[in-house]
Amino acid sequence: MKALFKPQLVNKPYEDPLLYIDLFGRKESFIVDLGDISKLSNRKILRISRCFITHTHIDHFFGFDGLLRTSLGKKDTIFFYGPKGIIENIKGKLKGYNFNLIKEYPINISVYEIRKDKILKCLFSAERGFKASDIEEDEWINNIIYEDNELFVKALLLNHKIPVLCYLFEEKKRLNINKDGLNKLGVITGPWLTELKRLYLDEDKDSELEVPTKEGLKKFKSSYLFEKLLIIKDGEKIFYLTDIKFSLNTLRKIKSFVQWPDLFYCEAFFTGADEERAKDRYHLTSKQTNFIAKSIGAKKLIIFHFSPRYKGNFKKIYHEALEGF
Repeated sequence: MKALFKPQLVNKPYEDPLLYIDLFGRKESFIVDLGDISKLSNRKILRISRCFITHTHIDHFFGFDGLLRTSLGKKDTIFFYGPKGIIENIKGKLKGYNFNLIKEYPINISVYEIRKDKILKCLFSAERGFKASDIEEDEWINNIIYEDNELFVKALLLNHKIPVLCYLFEEKKRLNINKDGLNKLGVITGPWLTELKRLYLDEDKDSELEVPTKEGLKKFKSSYLFEKLLIIKDGEKIFYLTDIKFSLNTLRKIKSFVQWPDLFYCEAFFTGADEERAKDRYHLTSKQTNFIAKSIGAKKLIIFHFSPRYKGNFKKIYHEALEGF
């Protein structure tokens, strides 16, 4: 079974942050941060269903207007997630334009604002000229901000002199089909295997499935088919972290939030020699990035978001951050 997540950093390490995560087998993609999106094709932009924003400094949110312009005719809702202030930020973006001629457009923008102990939700609809709906309030439980039958997304609030979020994308159990099991049962492959996987993810052990076999249709209990046909593996984890000041307390929070991510996307804004400047600017050094990666047992580290001051001489950042990887 192919991996669900197909991640790609869109811009160069010293340019605006933007991680594009295509979802295998689905007609949608996620993005983390929304810097300059000019390198994305319209086709890729139109696949974006959910935008996970760490914070709204201009280099992390500059691409909002381009995403909006390309997506005005989109029928599916676009969902935004971000820290305190994201609702007002998007409201301000939308107020910067006149939308008197778009009431027949289908686009809806649903915004989830992550607070310390709750989530605020607000809808902006083209039908209403992008006027904000009344704000709804939900509990925030176990750090989860989104979940479906294949994955869930978690967020952790950290500090960049303003609230900033880091994100964990975790695939649920990865389900493969045991070909030997198929042969032993004499069953024929088909769409029913997708239904079998769905039943497993829904923890439905009592349903019966009508399955094509070499001897005709037969009924099997789902729990029996789980045992005989499914190979179950842990899903992939992607962790995204940027724009924080290093401290042991912050490290403790991160270690409690995530362990053993398969891919760790992390900023390496300054070199180790500029640690004091990193502290003042609430960014990580390449050495601190390396330390965090090793502390959480990251299997692979991908660094990005370098200070432009090192342009043309990033060798030291790569050397310090990737030592041991």
